[in-house]
Amino acid sequence: SMKPLAEPALRAVEEGRISFYPERWNKVYQHWMENIRDWCISRQLWWGHRIPAWYRGEEIYVGEDPPEGDGWIQDEDVLDTWFSSWLWPFSTLGWPEKTDDLRAFYPTSDLVTGPDIIFFWVARMIMAGLEFMDDIPFSKVYFTGIIRDMKGRKMSKSLGNSPDPLDVISEYGADALRFTIARFSPIGQDVHYSNSICELGRNFANKIWNASRFVATQLEGGEITDPRDTLELLSLDDRYILDRLEETIEGCHNSLRHFHFNDAALSIYDFFWHHFCDRYLESAKYYLREDTEERKAVVRGILLEVLTSAMKLLHPFMPFITEEIWRQLGRKSLLIRGPWPRPERNLIFPEIREISELKYALISAARNLRKEYELPVKQEIRFIVKPAGEMEAEALVGEMDSMGALLRNCVIEVDRNYQPKNTVPSSLVSTCEIYMPLEGIIDPVVERARFEKKLAKAAGALKGVRARLKNPDFLSKAPPAVQEKNRSQLDELTREVETLKKILANLIFSAKK
Repeated sequence: SMKPLAEPALRAVEEGRISFYPERWNKVYQHWMENIRDWCISRQLWWGHRIPAWYRGEEIYVGEDPPEGDGWIQDEDVLDTWFSSWLWPFSTLGWPEKTDDLRAFYPTSDLVTGPDIIFFWVARMIMAGLEFMDDIPFSKVYFTGIIRDMKGRKMSKSLGNSPDPLDVISEYGADALRFTIARFSPIGQDVHYSNSICELGRNFANKIWNASRFVATQLEGGEITDPRDTLELLSLDDRYILDRLEETIEGCHNSLRHFHFNDAALSIYDFFWHHFCDRYLESAKYYLREDTEERKAVVRGILLEVLTSAMKLLHPFMPFITEEIWRQLGRKSLLIRGPWPRPERNLIFPEIREISELKYALISAARNLRKEYELPVKQEIRFIVKPAGEMEAEALVGEMDSMGALLRNCVIEVDRNYQPKNTVPSSLVSTCEIYMPLEGIIDPVVERARFEKKLAKAAGALKGVRARLKNPDFLSKAPPAVQEKNRSQLDELTREVETLKKILANLIFSAKK
């Protein structure tokens, strides 16, 4: 009977000595173990481990070696494949001998497998470990999802929907493939895959490479100061990126501990692309151009600190490009052998988070205003920030030059008492209002005519989409994907029409002035 083996194996999971990730598989495991049946270990196949039993008339011999004498016939059946597999955690380490490997590596920590064999392999390994080794074989079991095509079908050669990984690697790169799969693999969930999603990984690899080349160029021949030694010289942007780095390190660490590989991948992606490249590198260009030599050395130190830490975080996902960048930074030891980064309390600055987020939100709002009115990048623009409180005003005054540099061809002013004389394009950002005066920048009559044409076109398209989504024939016959695309268009066109109406209202007022 298998029940005496199943009961302690069930208790091991119920008592928390073995944890499943995700936890929902506990119920499946429990169902199998509570309803376990006897195990027929023989199979009538021509391949496998042949049953070590021999017969001669009424005699039966079971042993590791064939019996002596003539007339013995070995059993033609083979053992169930899982009968050898359930011994895997210890038989591969020299069991039943008490080898050094067995003492060192049993029990192990983690098992990575698929949920479709939770009983056939996982449960049986637990039973075998407790029975023959008197200990659990592992403490954590991570169940992966299944890679499916974009139609949700399981990949198989017969369907012809399974790409050759070597072809994907040839087109996108091994790092791009690895990172993309990790990025789109929520714990225990299936992945809908097509080669095109690897563009995300390839673009990210290009971003990493270009950023590393910029940093390496800035480090050549210049003084480098460790930011830990000069905390008093750190700017708001410096403190911001170091604080976000420490937050990302802690977030990645926690995500990996709980097998949330996609969260870890997203966290480092968001940090490196948006916070480091889009924000800090642009600020660093300003400081390296305009600041004192002492401050430039600090900025170089921060660039080096952030890049090396980012390479460590990225290495499990993108080992090839990170190892190459590590070597180009002059590191003699291999990155794979280095320690995993840990958060440093002296590089965490919670006091600057609110004002730094406000600063970058204002920059984003200014860019959106320029984009809405389709003003060219070369056009010099004046923005006025009107904070609600004195604290915000004082903090932002010191950031005006760096904000102007990030926005390009812009002058930023802080004025708590600003009162526009007429309708001025503006945007509300937290406790601040940012204004973009248009006097002397555009011809309101010409721009009004241009935006009226755009509004008429957008309104016509919106009317057509609305009519389509109210048509019973379309709703009953159109594929779900087409209907969803039209609903997305409805949302986009609605927002576009509202924005254009707002712009025209400002232009009409300016034209009447």
